[in-house]
Amino acid sequence: MHPLKRLYPYLKPHLWLIVISGFLAIPLSALRFAPAPLLKYLVDDLATHHSQSRLVGITLALLGIYVVNFFVRFAHYFLIRVVYVRVGARIRQDLFN
Repeated sequence: MHPLKRLYPYLKPHLWLIVISGFLAIPLSALRFAPAPLLKYLVDDLATHHSQSRLVGITLALLGIYVVNFFVRFAHYFLIRVVYVRVGARIRQDLFN
């Protein structure tokens, strides 16, 4: 636990970015598993009814899920990367100055 205490002063200015990124992890995990029920519905229901309007609707829903997943994942990883770069730069600055 001691190394984490030493890291806290470097993380403290970026705590809000870490919290936002943590909250983005919740919809990110939900979006990761959201296509599974839609694909089950697609295979089970649409294979028997052959409805083209349902097929288009499910396909657009899947596409929408993947688009939203992309933006949420991008924001999550971007925030984590910003914290990583800033903390690393500050540690290097303190270490070599």
